[in-house]
Amino acid sequence: MPKTPVILALLVAIALVVASMWLLRPPSDSGAFGPQSVLEIDAAAIVVMETTLRGGPRKRIERTPIGWSFLAGDGPPWAVQEGRARAAARILADLQGRPVRNDEALPAVTATLVIEDSRGRKVSLGLREPIVGGRRVVDRVDSQGQLQRFAIDQPLYEAFAQTGFEAWRDPGLLGALPGRAARIEIDTGVARLELGRVEGTWAVRAPVATRAHEPSVDALLQAIARVRVERFDQPPPPLLTAARQTTITLEADTTTPGADPDRPDRVTERLVLTLHGPADTSGRLTLLGVGRFREPRHAGAAVQDLGTAYVAADLAPLQSMPLHASGFVARTTLEGDASLVGALGLDGLHCARVPGGWAIGPDTAPAEVAAALDALAALLTVTPMSGVVLTDRPEPLGRPLPPIVVHASTITGQSLTPPDGFTLMVVEAPGGAASALLIGQGVTREYLGAESLAAARAALEIVRRHAGDQ
Repeated sequence: MPKTPVILALLVAIALVVASMWLLRPPSDSGAFGPQSVLEIDAAAIVVMETTLRGGPRKRIERTPIGWSFLAGDGPPWAVQEGRARAAARILADLQGRPVRNDEALPAVTATLVIEDSRGRKVSLGLREPIVGGRRVVDRVDSQGQLQRFAIDQPLYEAFAQTGFEAWRDPGLLGALPGRAARIEIDTGVARLELGRVEGTWAVRAPVATRAHEPSVDALLQAIARVRVERFDQPPPPLLTAARQTTITLEADTTTPGADPDRPDRVTERLVLTLHGPADTSGRLTLLGVGRFREPRHAGAAVQDLGTAYVAADLAPLQSMPLHASGFVARTTLEGDASLVGALGLDGLHCARVPGGWAIGPDTAPAEVAAALDALAALLTVTPMSGVVLTDRPEPLGRPLPPIVVHASTITGQSLTPPDGFTLMVVEAPGGAASALLIGQGVTREYLGAESLAAARAALEIVRRHAGDQ
């Protein structure tokens, strides 16, 4: 038998065995030149991303209890679009790269990106402009100062250096205010309005102190929130202006960790919006100064000025909103339902609810008188006013009938009216027109409806008849 075919068959078999062993070999432990994690960090643990461009200022976004915030230069902290910050943290956490020799000739690092986690550990990435062909290389320097270079596919330089954190800012004006507004002040230079929220209820605090119409306050806040910044980083206006600018100030109460873990520090965050006039030739945009201040709420603490930014914004959402106090006064004299009124005092005449009706003093009131007292309770509590003037000394056009002072209380005796009560007045104007006025707490509410007039006249008649009976 010839030896050649046998030798050839043997060689082929050996080759097949070697090939099989190579193909079926276990993965190598080296993996030094395969893709690997660049940062080895969890996205949820990232709390700070900070960039420094060569020769430029540091720009930083950081995670706060209410979301991500942008900080840079002299401008105030500003909220970042949450989706962009989360996406960037995910990209960095998932970043894969192939190791590159540290001695390879590459363009200079033009920006540095520093990432910090919730445990205070920092890793920096040196970013270069993309090399010819789109190749991207970053220098990773860990917390021990060890340098390692990676070739990556993600456009970090374009996102963090070219575009920058500025483009991540929330365009809403309230993006500069952390927390929920608890106080609002509007100063037009001619008049000033103050609104405050206590235990979840809004009140007018100046120029008078009275209940506020909650829907109007909510609408004002929603209108401010709908204002969108169209251009950030505008130049400041000239120092001298022809007239005093309108300012809108919003305050939020927040807490920060204190020296005692069980007693956090209370802080007032203040946002001041100053309207400086047109920001474009069409007059559509307004130049706004956006100032941020922080005031720790403890003795001796100084107010911290966090900076002012100038932006161009379209104030159309605010144009239909009242910026004067009369637009925010509660529409009814008292808060609550008519059934809440358990007793009425009419010029000292005591009227109390009793089973099935009302009593005046010791006597049960007739049905028509009881109906009139029910109508007066409804006028005080559920009937919306037709108009309002911020004064407790009105000058009505017409002949006022003798007024009476009205007090109201609950069935348990809890007073619903101020100590001086409310003055009820009916004004008969020329031509047969008439109105009812309820006056108190620096506010005159006017009621024009037929039912309101009938209730007011009936109350005056009850007092007149009782005085005549005596």
